[in-house]
Amino acid sequence: MSSSEDRTPIVAVFLRHRGCPFRCAFCNQKVVAKGRENWSKKELDSLLERYPEKVEVGFYGGSFNFIDENYQEKLLSWAYDWIKKGKVTSIRISVRPDNLEEDKLKYYMDRGVKVLELGVQSLDDEVLKLNLRGHTSKDALSSIERAKKLGFSLSSHIMLGLYGSSKEKDMKTSKRLSETGTDMVRIHPTLVLRGSLYEVWYKEGIYKPLSMEEALELSKLSYLTFASKGIKVIRVGLHPDDVLRENVLAGPFHPAFGDMVKSRIFRGMLKKALREGARHIYCNPRDLGSVYGFKGENRDLLKGRKVLPDERVPQLTIRTDSSSYTPFD
Repeated sequence: MSSSEDRTPIVAVFLRHRGCPFRCAFCNQKVVAKGRENWSKKELDSLLERYPEKVEVGFYGGSFNFIDENYQEKLLSWAYDWIKKGKVTSIRISVRPDNLEEDKLKYYMDRGVKVLELGVQSLDDEVLKLNLRGHTSKDALSSIERAKKLGFSLSSHIMLGLYGSSKEKDMKTSKRLSETGTDMVRIHPTLVLRGSLYEVWYKEGIYKPLSMEEALELSKLSYLTFASKGIKVIRVGLHPDDVLRENVLAGPFHPAFGDMVKSRIFRGMLKKALREGARHIYCNPRDLGSVYGFKGENRDLLKGRKVLPDERVPQLTIRTDSSSYTPFD
């Protein structure tokens, strides 16, 4: 279970990679696959019974828009029945950018889907081709445009440091995607997973993953590109479950990667404020940990200064007695 942006619990139904029409170079289906091939109604109902409050249902783990239509209908009908009963507020689905024509999008909307988790990965066509994605940047951009016109909320997913990419290409992807109207974004640096084509490329010296320093800096720049447009970054780095930990062979993996990125963002703001003689630092209570930094790494800047939480301060901002600072200044 996870939480959506409005704090409604999300009940995740993992579909174990049903529907994926391609085997992307970076993917190991066994590592990322969770859940079941087929869910019975009884099994699905049991997921909801664990929560007394209203919930959102999320279908994850595969490319929902590519699984067989009868199974799509079975899953959506089950969730929609619970919407009519008042238990489920809405549905979100993980989809690829291709095979999302208007009739299919309308079908999803009619059955209660409000959020599309869209696997964009990159908007560079050469990078997409090298990584065997099977779709183009045009597929992603046109699908986003159609979905937004129909009123869907979009959560787009990108990967940094893919084979054939570069800092310039990754930042171009971030900038182009930030201009599409996507509502949310997930960012993570590419990892080498056991059993993927990347494992072969890595061992043969064909692929070199980002270093931790490169990944942190690039993720910070990408994060700020989206945040500057008011797009909510809902995750930086992959969720560090036990299966992932056991199968990462190389790459910038850290269970607190997102915290490390935000720590850097606030360190930059603190340096500006302290150069101007700030004695008191005010921040939103939710940002307090980021002000002090990952494992307290920003405390060296704060010696002799007081950090005071203040609900009136917007997130991703710090204030002093005389000034306000954001990472976009």
